[in-house]
Amino acid sequence: MMKFKHIFMVLFFAVLFQILGAQAVLSPEVLNKINGAVFEVVVLKPEEGKVEYEKKLPMDRIPFAIRNDKYIPIGTAFLMDDGKFYSAAHVFNLYEESFYNDYYLRAVSGAIYKVGSVLSYSVERDFIVFEAENYKHVKGEGLSVLNEFNLNTPTFSVGNALGEGIIIRNGLLTSQTFEERNGEWKWLRFSAAASPGNSGGPLISPDGMVLGIITMKSENENLNYALPFAETKNIAKNIGTVYLPIFYNLPHILEERAFYEYRNEQKLPKKLTELRKSIILDYKNFTLDIIKDLKKKYDFLGSENFIKGEGSTELLYDSWNPSFSLILAREENKRWDLFLPNDIKEYKLPQNGNVIYGKMLGSVMAIVKKPNDIDQKTLITSPKLYMDYILTASRMYRYIAGEKIAISSYGEPSRSESHVDIYGRKWLVNYWELPFADSEVISFALPVPGGIFVITRIDSISSIRNGHNYDYAFLSDYILPSYSGTFGEWKEFFNLPPKTYPIDPIFSSMKFNFDSKNTAIKAGDYDFVISQKDFAADKDTNMDLSLGFFVKDNKPAFDICAVNMYSNSRSDDYTYIRFAKTLRPPKNAPQDFLEAWQQKIDQAAPYNAKPYNQDQYTCYDETIFMGDIKKSDKEKLDKLYYISLELKQQNRLDEIQKLASQIKKNLKISVKNK
Repeated sequence: MMKFKHIFMVLFFAVLFQILGAQAVLSPEVLNKINGAVFEVVVLKPEEGKVEYEKKLPMDRIPFAIRNDKYIPIGTAFLMDDGKFYSAAHVFNLYEESFYNDYYLRAVSGAIYKVGSVLSYSVERDFIVFEAENYKHVKGEGLSVLNEFNLNTPTFSVGNALGEGIIIRNGLLTSQTFEERNGEWKWLRFSAAASPGNSGGPLISPDGMVLGIITMKSENENLNYALPFAETKNIAKNIGTVYLPIFYNLPHILEERAFYEYRNEQKLPKKLTELRKSIILDYKNFTLDIIKDLKKKYDFLGSENFIKGEGSTELLYDSWNPSFSLILAREENKRWDLFLPNDIKEYKLPQNGNVIYGKMLGSVMAIVKKPNDIDQKTLITSPKLYMDYILTASRMYRYIAGEKIAISSYGEPSRSESHVDIYGRKWLVNYWELPFADSEVISFALPVPGGIFVITRIDSISSIRNGHNYDYAFLSDYILPSYSGTFGEWKEFFNLPPKTYPIDPIFSSMKFNFDSKNTAIKAGDYDFVISQKDFAADKDTNMDLSLGFFVKDNKPAFDICAVNMYSNSRSDDYTYIRFAKTLRPPKNAPQDFLEAWQQKIDQAAPYNAKPYNQDQYTCYDETIFMGDIKKSDKEKLDKLYYISLELKQQNRLDEIQKLASQIKKNLKISVKNK
């Protein structure tokens, strides 16, 4: 406690001496003029929203002035002697959606004026000129411009420093530097301290004349930037302009950022609310055009799609049965591959549920396996529920008065929609507003047997609604989920009412049933029936589907490459059955792919239908030649089918041979080789 008091007193006197130093240079007349001409830019403090916390927020520890202020200070503006107000354009989020729709000016007296019509602005130069509603300009009020000045002379930053009211701090006008794009003007650089709330405030001379508008801080040194005031007159009259150089990168294209330039012009004057609405809509359309442009390059029909890229052979001639959903992404060396988070964790929920989660591509990715007392329909129709589970596992916090408080729930989503990806899978899309932070949460969720896969992130309103929403829609085409569950979970998944969730097209022709006599499955190319005496199955028996890509109409689609069924591996009657297919790899495929194909087509061990012992199991593998294809016609085969079996304990050779015979007798392959 004593340490805190010591630091507080040091900071207090440091600020006090700065203010006194400034006041010692500025005359009382100049100070009075500045106090009457400089205003805080404020917005109404938003509602807290629907967020729930693990414990009560310590709001009473927030400083009294901030706690009881109905407004949030976000910047500074100042009045000139022409009766107009000036500030930095970025203070008003002209092209970014926000919870802050109305902007106000607060005078040193506490009087509030709503920002009205915008008269001029340039986002590139970072200035804006506007009127304030119900503000009556009196002749002689306002600051005057100083067009001629010398370097290395005293100057003062005036502004709303960190929301603490109007503060004046001194320094030197150190240099001028060309703006980076075309050198159309020179920024003023100065050493007077400037905090985030100083944006839009005036940079003044010792006699209170305006040199420029404070805009930004140097990234590499302790210097700040201001726009020379004369530049506010160097754009077309009654026109506002936006120029933004943009680097746009898709989350799964790791090595490349695409460069675009956004331009927008608006006829003025125009009310600020109307102006922002018009620019934001146009900027959203521009972003959509960027996505369309990137699709021409990277989607599955694009000029640089993964079929044409490095690593495509390995992807197209293999299959995956991941325990966690995989992301198809292009690395920095432009090679395509499948990825998953490096640090995947598991959090156990009550009633045998769990959350398996990790972080990748700036997002939290999670598979929520439902507890026993929650049915699948309840889970996937309750975004609050599955997001609460994720928040329990992957903690999010709100920081208040030096304490971090865990968020237990975002509440019910503020809006919901859906997205259908290239494979016809329906993603459940939800948004949660966080007004207190001018932020939002987005999630894309895909139901899977026994649970739901979710990808989610928090960011600013603008980034979520005009960026991540498009990125996630694009990314959904590149996600290979984990389709794994118990027989009971699969049955519940298939029995979901179409109005609740239409089944993924990949499963549209799949049939699955088990009872006291048989297990019957039709999936992909496989159609088989297994009796209970050969494979004892119940609701806790497991089934996984291995998926792979195949090319159809010059674009990839998913195919069920393998069906894997197995009972409890810890029990003595553990049985594992796998039906699988593999495609003939091209001649330029990696050597291990060619060797694996040759091993199967030659029916070389272990695919020679001879049982063998391995570890604590008896195993069996056999390549199956279907239809009327003869072994001598190997070159006609474009795909192979094989079965793999396991029984617990070694030397159960006769049993596994008999099981193989029964399976082959009741197995049909619906697609034949060429």
